[in-house]
Amino acid sequence: MSIDGLVTDVKKRVIPRWLIFFSLFALALLAFSNSFPGSFIGDDLSIVKNNPLVAKIDLKAIFTSDYWGRDANSGLFRPLTILSFTINRLLLGPSPASFHVVNVLLHGLVTVMLYLMLRRQAVVAKIAWFAAALFAVHPIHTEVVNEAVGRAELLAALGVFFALWCCGLKRGAGSWLLAGSAYLLALLSKEHAVVLLPTLMLLDRVSGRWQAGRWREVVPLYGLLGAISGLWLVWREWGVVRFLPPDARDLIYTPLSFLSVGDRVASALAIQWQYLWKLLFPFDLQGIYSGETFFQPVLLTSLTGMALVVATLSLLSWSVWSWSRAQPGGTIVLAYALAFLPASNLVFAVGVTMAERLAYLPSVWFCTALAGLVLWLSDRVPWRWLSVGVAVAILAIYLAATLARNPAFSSPRNLWQADVKIDAKNVLAWMSLANTYAALDQIAQAEEAYRSMLELAPNFPEGLANYAEFLLNQGRYDAAIVYGLRLAAEPSGWNPHNAMVLARAYCQKGNYAAALRWLEIARPLFQNYAIYWEYRGRALEGLGQLAPAVDSYRRMGGYPDGSDVPLRLGNLLLQLQRPQEAVEVLLAESERNSEAAPVWNSLGIAQSLSGEKVAARQSFRHALSLAPDNSNYRANLLRVTESD
Repeated sequence: MSIDGLVTDVKKRVIPRWLIFFSLFALALLAFSNSFPGSFIGDDLSIVKNNPLVAKIDLKAIFTSDYWGRDANSGLFRPLTILSFTINRLLLGPSPASFHVVNVLLHGLVTVMLYLMLRRQAVVAKIAWFAAALFAVHPIHTEVVNEAVGRAELLAALGVFFALWCCGLKRGAGSWLLAGSAYLLALLSKEHAVVLLPTLMLLDRVSGRWQAGRWREVVPLYGLLGAISGLWLVWREWGVVRFLPPDARDLIYTPLSFLSVGDRVASALAIQWQYLWKLLFPFDLQGIYSGETFFQPVLLTSLTGMALVVATLSLLSWSVWSWSRAQPGGTIVLAYALAFLPASNLVFAVGVTMAERLAYLPSVWFCTALAGLVLWLSDRVPWRWLSVGVAVAILAIYLAATLARNPAFSSPRNLWQADVKIDAKNVLAWMSLANTYAALDQIAQAEEAYRSMLELAPNFPEGLANYAEFLLNQGRYDAAIVYGLRLAAEPSGWNPHNAMVLARAYCQKGNYAAALRWLEIARPLFQNYAIYWEYRGRALEGLGQLAPAVDSYRRMGGYPDGSDVPLRLGNLLLQLQRPQEAVEVLLAESERNSEAAPVWNSLGIAQSLSGEKVAARQSFRHALSLAPDNSNYRANLLRVTESD
């Protein structure tokens, strides 16, 4: 019960509300106290660190782009999450620590909001507190909090809990507006927030709002939330600009999408029971799940498949029966099932088989059920101290497990090494570890990890693409071409990244015609990137098509430090007898790279052909001062001097 802003427990001892909030927030911070400074891991690199949409605020681009960026078609739309990253970077800087500290604070805020929501939905104070405390420290949340992209789950959960809290108020225009706004923000953070409306309907049935005469409290709000869902869906489908075909399914990432409907459902049910097991015993968590150790298809007609269906239907039947009688147990089970439904692969195949971050929102109902069960038992045993000890022990064990897991997220290498140690057949973990080694210039370790990945999955498209790029970057062009062509021969081998790897490798080998063919395949994805136009220019130059090569080089828009493209462009302009244009290009390059003798020599030639003899002599002298033994530079200086 509540008295003047104070919450009282069953013994009528007054506990200040601020102390309840503080204790929950402090628990959330304590659980992640050893997780700083944080690191960019996995999806963080593409979505946060290297995302142009995060580099500057462009609201139009953010609200019309796929979650993975302008050049992706994943079907995901989370503009508010991207906007939060942009503001985060603007205010606190680009370091991973700045994103991590915000995630930790958001997790604390979500925990407090969870307590408020449960209390507003008439959950007993001690159950609400214990549920929120379990949520604060649960180890399965380490991925959400420690990886920057977990921000999507954090914001969506915050919006859903706030909306449910608003729906517990005396309903009217004000609460409807607050709930609708929170729901929209949650949807724009992550699609899973769409479960709000059916969850609210479950809770309203138990609270008695479906009784005759109270329709004015539910129908307008349901209509508003339904309309928001419709508008969001319309914009998600037709307001987002996508240039490429939808991302292809892959046997490693989405094995369920290759099964028949019945077998997919049976396999998805097996994974749901595995989620439940990890929520109860979260001591073998992984950063990524793949491979035959993790997943074996379950046939619907097998004994295991039929047992899973019977067990699931029995539990759901009991839950519906319990819910229909306004009992909390069944309501919690149904809310848990609803929270998992969008990404469960039960209704339709999705792009994720299993990921711990997907358990963030459903874990609310698991924690509530566990808290209710423990405290229900405490009221039925003679030794109250024993039941309290059990509750404290569960909380302490989960907290210790979270603190033990946090260090794995201190670097990508630590996380992927831990994953392959747990499961040596985890294909995606081996690929991620190999990519991490390659980024750290640990070449031998990267090679070994790539080999381990390919032994497990010889035809894994993304694995082949990453290994081909690794070989390319090592200057092993023939091997890069072999693996690139191997990928291209696969049914799902249409891959612009792989096409770009092949184009670069062929260009380095001097096969410019083949390079151009692969560049055309890569063009839809890479035409807005300088590297595409650089290699197109190199290929055209190699084929003797000088004018198109010049146009390609100019379309780069800028030249990275150390690039030889400005010098190549200047020399091409000289060959095309366009010396004045060559002077402009080479003069700008000489200012950027004043120690490059070839640039000064070519600049002298361009100036001489443009009639700028004095400037040409100065350029040749500068080139000769940088390379005194170069006879060509000396001859050019002598030639321009004698021509006066």
